[in-house]
Amino acid sequence: MYTEIAAERDALEQAIADLAGAMPGRLGVHVRVLPGDLEVSFHADDLFPSASVIKIPIMVEAYRQSANGSLSLEELLPLIQEEVTDGSGLLQYMHVGLQLTVTDAVELMIAISDNTATNLLLRRLGVAEVNETMQQLGLTQTRSGGPIRVANGDTPLEQRSRTTPREITTLLTGIAQGTIVSADACAAMMRHLEHQLFNDMLPRFLPIIAYPERVGLEQMPVQVAHKTGGLSGVRLDAGIITAHTATGTRTAVVSAFTADLDDGEIWTVENVGCRTIAEVGRLVYDALLHLPDGDRQA
Repeated sequence: MYTEIAAERDALEQAIADLAGAMPGRLGVHVRVLPGDLEVSFHADDLFPSASVIKIPIMVEAYRQSANGSLSLEELLPLIQEEVTDGSGLLQYMHVGLQLTVTDAVELMIAISDNTATNLLLRRLGVAEVNETMQQLGLTQTRSGGPIRVANGDTPLEQRSRTTPREITTLLTGIAQGTIVSADACAAMMRHLEHQLFNDMLPRFLPIIAYPERVGLEQMPVQVAHKTGGLSGVRLDAGIITAHTATGTRTAVVSAFTADLDDGEIWTVENVGCRTIAEVGRLVYDALLHLPDGDRQA
């Protein structure tokens, strides 16, 4: 059994290395299969611009402050002109003065990557508080660069929000296992991630079925709770893939980041970073299906 799992791990590592070799740019991947300690790393500790993946730490901070009583998730955040920005989202088109709850802002920030909602949350939570919480969690390379003023501006990496594949996988593992803030907070954060509407990367080649009962299934074969990110030359996706198989449910936490892409200004699903990350998602899903025992460690 051990040999079979180790062989699956080695095959996944090689397949990811092959993807990187064929891609014009940088690729960093970290995969952790749960439960157990089966991990696959490929440049997992390299630093990448986090783009909108930094919104996962911001979400965590919102739920942390709610847990310690310094913030109510039902608190109303008014839409103010100073925090309206371009890029992803719909709030930029709404009228100033619109009020939404903290939970609403988190939902918009995660599900449609709303940049203005992100700015409203950072204004209330504090950028320093987000970064301090990540430090306390041991994520020393993960940092919010602050509010989004120009969504796709040409900013040096040291001034941008940034992170590594391993650190985001670590954060998502805590959410998947219910150990970040509280079990209830993690369940709420999972729901936000499950509502992600941009599915052209990790879930792209997976058997996502919106209405499984229509094809005689009790549940979807696979669910992906995730957060995407994109800048010029940068595409990222990080999430929790849950596969329901004949031998049980298996889960993998995946961070797949690309940067320095040749076709970074192609903002369609055919961007080479999007296609590469989609292949990573397919490879990880196939590995979950082939593992002989999801509880065994390699």
